[in-house]
Order: sequence, then C-alpha cells, then structure tokens
Amino acid sequence: MKAFEISLNGERKAICGAKNIKQLATMLTLSWPEKRTENNEDGIEFILDVQGLSVATKDEEEVVKWVRTKLNLGTELTVRIIDVDEADLPIDKQTIKSRREEFERHQFETAKDTYLRYRDKYEK
Repeated sequence: MKAFEISLNGERKAICGAKNIKQLATMLTLSWPEKRTENNEDGIEFILDVQGLSVATKDEEEVVKWVRTKLNLGTELTVRIIDVDEADLPIDKQTIKSRREEFERHQFETAKDTYLRYRDKYEK
C-alpha cells in the first residue's frame, strides 16, 4: 500500500497509511496570534498534521490521524511516499457519517438545474 513516511530532524516519526484509505494528507500549518506585531512574533505555532479518510462501512467513514505535533523554527520535515505492507497504527480515529450520498445528491441537483436551464435552448 502507498503511505507517507514522516521524519523530523532525521528521526522517523511515523509511517502513515491504511489498506482501506481513500485520502491521505500531510498538512503543515503556520498560525500567528491575533495581536501579532512586526516586532513581536511570540505565539507563532508550526503544527504538523497527518491524517486520512478511510471507509469503515457503507454509511460510515473514519478520520484517522497518525501525527499531530508542534514544530520549532528550523525543524527539518521529510515526507517520503513509500510502498509498504504495513503502516503504523493511528493515534486517533473518529467515525463520521459518509458524505458520499450528500455529494451524489449535490451532483445530481446541479446537473438537473443545468439541464432545466438549457433544455428549451437545445431540445428541439
């Protein structure tokens, strides 16, 4: 299976992936405090998140998380795409209702609206 190997400062942090994964994402966030000034950058946070979305059942999906950590200025982050037989177990899982049907409904309604808008113009 395809996975992300996450290393910080040359030390492997996690191998992130799952056989039933449908989305895998690595996100690096830099956030400033609300009252930041040019001379005061206190409170700046660097946060690394690695998580994915997997199919749990027909109607449910799981948000799975392998990494959530604060980083420091100068931290070296390496994300390597690898092919492995096994990945590390996630540190967190959360089951959510699948949005597939909601997405399909939205696609259908959009197509229907487009059809009805142009029907008279193109059907003769």
